[in-house]
Order: sequence, then C-alpha cells, then structure tokens
Amino acid sequence: MQSGGIVTIVHDDVNTSTTTPEPYLQNRFSTAALRCSQIHEQSQAPVAVAFGFLRGVAIGRPSLDPFGVEVVERSGAAWRRGQGATTQLWSSPPQVGATQASSSGRFERRSLLPRRGLWLPPPPLPSCAGRAQWIAQVLEARAEIDRGRIDKLVLARAATVTPRDGERLSVPRAAATLRLRHPDAHCFVIPTGPDSAYLGATPELLAAVRGRTLRTHALAGTALAERGGELLHSAKDLHEHALVVGAMARGLAPLCETLEVPGGPGLRTAGQVVHLDTPLRGRLRPGVGLFDVAAALHPTPALAGWPNGPARAWLVARTSMPGGLYRGLVGEVRPGGDGELYAAIRMAHVAPHRAVLWAGAGIVAQSDPAAEWDETQWKLRAVRQALT
Repeated sequence: MQSGGIVTIVHDDVNTSTTTPEPYLQNRFSTAALRCSQIHEQSQAPVAVAFGFLRGVAIGRPSLDPFGVEVVERSGAAWRRGQGATTQLWSSPPQVGATQASSSGRFERRSLLPRRGLWLPPPPLPSCAGRAQWIAQVLEARAEIDRGRIDKLVLARAATVTPRDGERLSVPRAAATLRLRHPDAHCFVIPTGPDSAYLGATPELLAAVRGRTLRTHALAGTALAERGGELLHSAKDLHEHALVVGAMARGLAPLCETLEVPGGPGLRTAGQVVHLDTPLRGRLRPGVGLFDVAAALHPTPALAGWPNGPARAWLVARTSMPGGLYRGLVGEVRPGGDGELYAAIRMAHVAPHRAVLWAGAGIVAQSDPAAEWDETQWKLRAVRQALT
C-alpha cells in the first residue's frame, strides 16, 4: 500500500449480495487484521477500515479527505464519557500532524479517509420500496418468524434524494450538517469518487478496544424522542432488544475473562429518535483483539436478525439486499491494536445528482407493519434533512 490515502481493496466484492459462507465472514476479519499489522510495521499512523454488510473490506491510509475538510476524532474525551468516539469536520483544517491540542485542552486525533487512487465502489442503484411493498415484506417476515425457525429479521429499504434543477448535492455540506445535528454520533465520510461519498452519523458502536478493555453497546428498539419512555414498557421492543443483548453476550463470553452485562436497558437519544441501549463491558483474554471481537459479533441481531445464519440466508433469498457499506462497519485501528468499529447505519451514498439513503427496522412476531414503516421514515429523516 502506498501513502497519501491510497485504498487497498482486500476483497473487492463489497456490492455482492450472495449467500456468504461462515469461513468467509471469519476470514475477512483475519485478513484485515493481518493487513493492518503489516501497515503498522511500516508506519505508526492509524489505519481506516470499512467492511460491507456480508462481503468486502477496504483499508486506507491516513489523509485529509478529498473535499477540503479535515476529520478529527475526540477519542479520549469520548471514551471518558462512555459514548463512543465522535468524528468532527473542520472547514479550516489544522496543521497536518499526529495530534493537535484543541482550545479546550483536549487532544484531537485525525480520523482516516482515503483521498485518491482506488475509490471504494459506489453502491448499485437500489429499488426503492413504497409503503405497500414494505408492509407486504414485513408481513412475509412475520410469517417466517411464526414458523419458529427465526426470531427476528432486520428489513431495510432505500430512498433517493435529488437536488432541485440547476443545483448539486454537496458531500462536505451534508457531512458538516450531520456533525452539527448529531454531536454524539460517529460521523463518517468515505469517498467513492472525487465528488461522491458514503456518509453517515451512526449511533451504534460495535466494539471499542483499548489494551484488553472492551466496550460495546446493544442498541435495538426505537421510538420518537418524545415517546422514549414508552420503550421501557414495550413488550415488543424489550423482546427485540433482549435478542440482541443475549446474542452479543454469548458471542463475547469466550473472548473475555470478565464480561459485565446490565440487568436491563437504558435509553439513548440519537437525533429525533431514542433507542433501548445496553452497554457491555469486558476484559479480553490475552491475544484477543478488535477484529476477533468483530468476527464474533458482526452482523449482530440489530443488523441482520436472529439466529444469525438463518436470518442472513432469508434476507439474501427473499429481499433486495442493499449493496455497498450499509449495515457494514466503519472505523479505525491504531498501532498496538486499539481501535473502534461502528455499524454503518443512518447513512447515504451522496453524489452530485442523486443521494441514496437506507434505513432498517427489526421485525419480530409482535411487529406492526405500519409502525415499522414509520420507524424507517424517522431514521431516513436524520440524513435526508442534511441533504435538503
């Protein structure tokens, strides 16, 4: 890999939506771990990583992003808050360097974006389901759940935004707006061309590793922020959330010497919505790293469903799977193995003349199709408002 933001495509089939065997899901994380280790032997700079939902991984070197906007991560402060790292966009980038001291005295470390060379491929143009089609798909998913083989399926749909005549959509403007409106989210920008990119503001931390300390969050169950308190008494949402917590705890148990799982969820606000949130904390066994955790957890039941294998197979066979990075992972790895990985949700692919947005909802036996449509509308709104 060369310097200056060149992207290495380790598996270049990010957009493939075919049934993926378990060995592949494991191998792409081990391949990424090996490649990051090789890069860190040459340079002490962090490495950016991006994984597709079921296929594909790209690894990038640190650089300024191609749109003239510096990306800065307040990792230390965010760690102390226990909210996950947050990425900030600067219209006037500071001097290039490993760290910069902010006016508040905190050290800010640049996040990583590819700048030139091999761009990540843009997603294929999706088919955008209307309300009637979505409701029919939720009913089909519920019927599959009623057969007893699957407990939860996460359906996703796409929407498009086009600019007014004579105007163009702007990646830097949309990214800056997302950052201002979602200060506690992990905001990311991953270029796919000189004026196009994946961008998003994800609230969902898959894993953060520092030394042998692990933290992660089970995030499932959604309501409008003003009705968030109802989630704590919703049998449907508590069941959906418990499936995620249980699966993550079982996946992490073999990797951890100790694992702390709270007895019940709290609430976490993400823009105009609120989620049930259970933070998990653990001490990793010697030799276990960030990508081992990712291989054990991804995709969680919050991204695909449960049980994982049957849910993935059903989604591939019965739905129009979004391509690209949606429901994948984005993050960075630092020398020594510390790093963070986030679920690539609340996101869009933005190009000058069209943006494709995605949103999903977890379907369980008690799900109401109309309510699940409304939930996807709320989630799409977070990114749509940054584009219009």
